[in-house]
Amino acid sequence: PCSSGYYSTAGTGQSAVDVCKACTIGRYSIGIGQISNSTCLACPEGWFSSTPAAGSKDVCISCGAGRWSSTVAANSIDVCELCRKGTYGEAVSAKSILECLECEKGRYSSVLGATSSDVCVMCEKGKWSDTHAASSDKACQSCPAGRFGEMQGQISIYSCQPCPVGQYNGEIGSTASSQCVDCPVVGNVRV
Repeated sequence: PCSSGYYSTAGTGQSAVDVCKACTIGRYSIGIGQISNSTCLACPEGWFSSTPAAGSKDVCISCGAGRWSSTVAANSIDVCELCRKGTYGEAVSAKSILECLECEKGRYSSVLGATSSDVCVMCEKGKWSDTHAASSDKACQSCPAGRFGEMQGQISIYSCQPCPVGQYNGEIGSTASSQCVDCPVVGNVRV
């Protein structure tokens, strides 16, 4: 019979090595006497192998963190897709793009294939974003005139505080109440 990593369609009783064919890359067999390539086991989703005639599951290599693959019997790391910008993948053998986690609101990432939430950068002070999985700082919008944002990573326009009563600010993206100024006085009335 053919050894592990090989199979033969020549039927039983064949012992010549030249009738044995290698399991294709992306597959392996751990038993002897396999009768077809389909009896060679496939590396599962999230894994790949570029080794022909593999006799052990140990040849299957994880796509690694920050990547995913829904392909069974993948034969190259090229089959492993990178997590998109605005997401990151902590799992080392992810089977779906859904396993790439999104940066939270108020954060963004322009990194492909990120492996940790550490790449999710907070919107700067004076800005906010209600977008999940934002891929650039363009998702961070400036606080409107008359408001200011003292903290990074704001998730709503309502996170931008209004200037105190009797004060105004004509600039967008203000970062502190000190940027609000007293309304002008005409006669005895503030306008």
